[in-house]
Amino acid sequence: MRLRYLLLLTLASCASAPAGLGTNVPSWVLKTPQTEGDSYVFVASGTSATGDAGQAEKAAAVDLRDQIISYLGVKVTSTTSATAKGSLDSFRTSVEQTVVSQSKAEIAGLRIADRFPLKQGQSLTLYVKALYNKADLDQEKARIAALFAQIDDSVSKPEQKGDLLNSTGDIQGALDQYTQAALASLNPQVDNGAISFARNLGKATTMVSQLTLIAQENPRSTVVGEPFPQPFAVKLVRGTGADALPVAGASLRFNYKVRQNGHLVLRSVPEMTGQDGIATCQLPAPDFAGHAELIVVLDAGPFLDRLSQVPYESRTPVDALEDAVGRTRLNIAYQVVSAALKYPIAWACAQNEASSGFTQVMTKAGFQLRSVSSEGLGGASDERILRLLTSRSPRTPRVAWGEFRVDQTGKDGNMITARVSGTVKVEEVATGRLLYSVTRGRWGVGASVKEAETSAFHQLGADLGTSVIDNLP
Repeated sequence: MRLRYLLLLTLASCASAPAGLGTNVPSWVLKTPQTEGDSYVFVASGTSATGDAGQAEKAAAVDLRDQIISYLGVKVTSTTSATAKGSLDSFRTSVEQTVVSQSKAEIAGLRIADRFPLKQGQSLTLYVKALYNKADLDQEKARIAALFAQIDDSVSKPEQKGDLLNSTGDIQGALDQYTQAALASLNPQVDNGAISFARNLGKATTMVSQLTLIAQENPRSTVVGEPFPQPFAVKLVRGTGADALPVAGASLRFNYKVRQNGHLVLRSVPEMTGQDGIATCQLPAPDFAGHAELIVVLDAGPFLDRLSQVPYESRTPVDALEDAVGRTRLNIAYQVVSAALKYPIAWACAQNEASSGFTQVMTKAGFQLRSVSSEGLGGASDERILRLLTSRSPRTPRVAWGEFRVDQTGKDGNMITARVSGTVKVEEVATGRLLYSVTRGRWGVGASVKEAETSAFHQLGADLGTSVIDNLP
C-alpha cells in the first residue's frame, strides 16, 4: 500500500504537466503502473530550467533515490548506528548512479527501463522509468531495516521495557533493563550514546532513591548455639509517609557474621519481598557471643557488576547509582548471649586492678564470678592451677585465672607511660578442657609510674573480660 501511495503521488505530479504534450508521450509518464511483471515500477523526473540535460538527469536521479528510500521506510534517529547510516548513504549513491550510468548495474535488481525527455521552451524535463525486482527490493528493505533496528532496539527496547517495569513497581526488572540499555549506549556506533547512558542510569538512580527499608518485629537476642525465636523481617517500600507503597518481588540480601577459624566472617542470604513488601530470613544459630548486627541491603550486585568495566570518564552516573543502592540498607542490632552465663566461674588473679576491670565487665554481662585466692598459682602448670582452684571452690563447674605483668615504662613529656600485658584462661573442671585463652597488651598514662600501671592494668582486665564474654562457649 505504501508503494501504491508513492506511485499515485508520482502520477499526480506527472499529470500536472502542461497540456499539449503531444501524442508521443509514453503512457507510463501519464499513468504509472504499480508493477510490471516481477518488478515494482518507479517513475521519477527532473527539470532543468536552462535545458541542461545533465542537470535534469541528476535531478531525476535524486527524485528516484528519494522515492525508493521512502519505500524502504527507514528513518535516521539519534540512536542510528554509523554502520546503518553508512549503508543507507551507500545505497542512495548507488541509486543515483544507476540513473546516470548507461551500462553499469549499480544495484542488483534495479534497472532503468525507459527515459523520456520533454522540451518546453528553454526548460527540459527528464522522465525516468525504473524497474526494481520485487524480491531484490524486499530483500534490500529487510537488510537495511535490520541494520537500523540492531542499534535502535539494543537501546530503546530495554529502556522502554525498563520504563514499563518501573511504572508497575518491578524494581528488579527495571534495574535489569535500564543497565542493559545503558551498556548498549556505550557502543561507539550509537550517536549521543553518552546522553542515553546517563539518562538510563539516571532513571535507575531516581527509582532506587525512592526506596526505604523498614524494620518489622525482630529478635533482640538469643543464646550461643540456640536458634533465634523468630525470623528477622524487613519491609521494602517506595515513597514516604502515607504514600509509601510496598515493593513486591525485590531481591534483598541479609548479611550476618559467623565464626570461621577463630575469626568472624560475613555470610549473605538472598530473600525476595512478598506482595506486602516484606522479606523474612531465619538466621542460623549463632556460634559466637556478643553484640552483633544484621545488615539488609537491596541486592543490586548483578546489575552493578555489569557496570564495573565502564570507562573512568563515564563513571559519574554509575557512582550515583551505587550511592543510591548503598543508602538502601537497614542495620538491625541484636545480642548473642554466651551459654556460659549459666555456669558459675571460680576466678583467681593476683593483680588487683586487672582483676577489678575483668570482674566489672563480666558481672555486668551477667556472669557469676566467685573470687578465690591466687596463692601458689605463679609459675604453676595449668594442670596444677586447675587442681588448686577446684579445691578452693569445689562445686564450681568452671575455673578462670589471670596472669599479668609490666612490660615497660617510659616518659612522654611530663607524663609517665606504662605497657602491660596479660593472659586469661578458662577451663572446664569436669573434663580439664581449655575452653578459652586470650593474651593482650595495653598502654596506660599517668602522672606517676603507679598511676600509669594502674590505668593500664584496669583497662587490660576489662578488654580481656570483653573477649571472654564474646568468645567463651
